Amino acid sequence: MRVVVANTQAPFVRGGAELHASNLCQALRRSGHEAELVTIPFNWRSAESLVDHAIAASCIDLTEFFGAPIDLMVGLKFPAYLMHHPNKVVWLLHQHREAYDLWEKGGLRRQQGGQAARKVIGDIDTKALSSVNRLFANSRNVAARLKRFNGIQAEPLYHPPPLADVIRPGNYGDYFYFPSRISGLKRQELVLQAMAKCTTPAKVVFSGMPDSKADAGALQARINEFGLQERASWLGHVTEEQMLELYAGARAVIFTPLDEDLGYITLEAMLAAKAVITTTDSGGPLEFIDDGVQGLVRKPDPRLLAEALDQLWRDPHEASRLGRAGKQRYAELDISWDKVVHSLIGLRTA
Repeated sequence: MRVVVANTQAPFVRGGAELHASNLCQALRRSGHEAELVTIPFNWRSAESLVDHAIAASCIDLTEFFGAPIDLMVGLKFPAYLMHHPNKVVWLLHQHREAYDLWEKGGLRRQQGGQAARKVIGDIDTKALSSVNRLFANSRNVAARLKRFNGIQAEPLYHPPPLADVIRPGNYGDYFYFPSRISGLKRQELVLQAMAKCTTPAKVVFSGMPDSKADAGALQARINEFGLQERASWLGHVTEEQMLELYAGARAVIFTPLDEDLGYITLEAMLAAKAVITTTDSGGPLEFIDDGVQGLVRKPDPRLLAEALDQLWRDPHEASRLGRAGKQRYAELDISWDKVVHSLIGLRTA
């Protein structure tokens, strides 16, 4: 089967969504299909450009090229999933969240024409996603948002994280690990606030690139402000091998984002047999982590989070028990690219 995977592209930016699309194409090819990634540039700098890009995407027809038919289109992100194909499946990574759950916090609300753009995006999404052959979501959290805002039901479909084949367990060392891009939505600052309230000498290692220079400056400023120079470090970008070593040697993994879509970090921590410390409003991680079973779940309050950090810092055996339970939970979920390909390809119409 000839399959196109449709995704967005921001030049010079490569993150989880781009890696996801690439890995899907590779999985399709391993299964014997021809697969090609088709991307559309997406710039959300203004309300007007948001609408323009949505209209542009909806005008692109991927049914055939140069007389050769394309059998299936798999759409991933807004506005790429608006491109036309008579046999279209959408595996929704996320919508344009500033028009939905991040409306109050995002910049679209404050832009001229933002309210009108929000309505247009909602109407376009509802029409487009109601008419596809089958609709999957990257997680239960993404599916729940779609149901809440658009009244559309999607089936959650999980996939392995990028490091699934190489990640390894290790000792339960003398640091907590928080691997993520440095961003307000990932809430590294909340962790630093908690660290300042710990009664133990707990340590945390952050890795990941910042969303902006301001985010990088804010992280280092908070480390200095809270006097955590000896207990909190930020490594910036790390290689894959460095990340594997950091996962393997951590006491536990911290992941405290605000309403995450899915979160590779949770799944990678489970594969590394590490407990996950997360919060009650973190979204995606809560689909895998139960408090006291595979990790610790606390309200996003620095004092309560500090208690969780102190608990696992004092008791590495508890950290080990929770981490091993997480690894077992991952095995029980039966997450694989073969299952993903079967689900997507199996939807072809006659």
